[in-house]
Amino acid sequence: LINPKFESNTYYDEKPTLVVAVDNSESVSYLEQTDNVNSVLETIDNNSELNERFNIQKYSFGKAVNSLDSLNFNERQSNISGALKQFGEVYANQTAPIVLLSDGNQTFGSDYSYISKSVKQPIYPTVLGDSTVYSDLNIKQLNVNRYVYLKNQFPVEIIVNYNGSE
Repeated sequence: LINPKFESNTYYDEKPTLVVAVDNSESVSYLEQTDNVNSVLETIDNNSELNERFNIQKYSFGKAVNSLDSLNFNERQSNISGALKQFGEVYANQTAPIVLLSDGNQTFGSDYSYISKSVKQPIYPTVLGDSTVYSDLNIKQLNVNRYVYLKNQFPVEIIVNYNGSE
C-alpha cells in the first residue's frame, strides 16, 4: 500500500526511411535529363502512399553528398560510390532503401558496382537517359594464315558488319 508500482508501455509505429539520392552533376543537364529528374521528384512528393509508408529523405550528390534543397546540375564530378557508402554508414542501423536517380556516369571514386554490394540497404537505381548502347560496326570474323614464310605476303581476311543508315 505504501509503495505502489506503476508500469506503462507505449507503442508507436516508426516509418522506415526512404533515401532519394539525386545526381547533381553536369552530365545530367548535358544529356537533357533535368526535366525527367524534376518529374520523378515531383511524383515522389505527390505520391500519398509513399509519404504515408516512408519518411522520405532527399539528398543530392556530386563530389560530396548534400541535403536536397535545390538542383542546379553544376557539379563538376559525380561520386556515386561515395554517396552509397555514406548512406550505408548513416542508415546502417535502420531500414532505409535507397532510390538512386543518376545517368550512371561516374567521374570520381571507386566503382559503384562493388560498393553497392557492401551497403546493407536495398538500392533501386533509376537510370536517366538512354541506357542502350548501339553498336554500328563490328568484326564478325577474322581469318589469317597460320604459317608465313620469309618474303611472303601475310594475307588477312576481315569480315566486318555495319548496321546503320549513313
